[in-house]
Amino acid sequence: MKTKILFTALFCFAVAIASAQKYSKVYTTTVTKDYKGSTFSSGNSIADNISGNTSFTYLSQILASEPLQAELANEEMITIFTPNDGAFNALEEEEREAFLSDKERVAQLVKSHTVPGRLDVKAIKKAIEVNNGTASFRTLAGTKLNATMNGETIILSDAEGNKAKIMDTDFYHKNGFFHVIEGIAFSTKTVDKQ
Repeated sequence: MKTKILFTALFCFAVAIASAQKYSKVYTTTVTKDYKGSTFSSGNSIADNISGNTSFTYLSQILASEPLQAELANEEMITIFTPNDGAFNALEEEEREAFLSDKERVAQLVKSHTVPGRLDVKAIKKAIEVNNGTASFRTLAGTKLNATMNGETIILSDAEGNKAKIMDTDFYHKNGFFHVIEGIAFSTKTVDKQ
């Protein structure tokens, strides 16, 4: 009797080990895409992907914030609309410097350009189509980011009418997609704190 119990226990243990080994080898494919002298990779964070690319010097500085990097890394799947340097250079120098010096506001800018889920350009266009020309996405900041079409170009806007256009699409980062935008769909005006 003890032999049967021991044999049954060993058999169950062997089956458990064998089935666990079935999942022990995880194969992942790294997706890469070139952009203006850099190779963006699904194996890298958004900060790692854009660092060193001369199109994102301002955003790279913003994403150097460890708390912000950690917050983005903790999100399961996100799509980030990444403003290029042209978006920041379009601001008056004084406005840009005041805005970039406000760590809370720049963190809000990133969160206001980040939406939960993996949205490639096809999904964004489909959402615009099925929602009668305007798709609305809830951002990590809790605000609404609208997407519309202007010809073949996707235009993003916030509730205040600040606009950005999607320039290049479907780049991967470690936990989702990112798209390059020109413009900032977020108010960069500083408010006096009294």
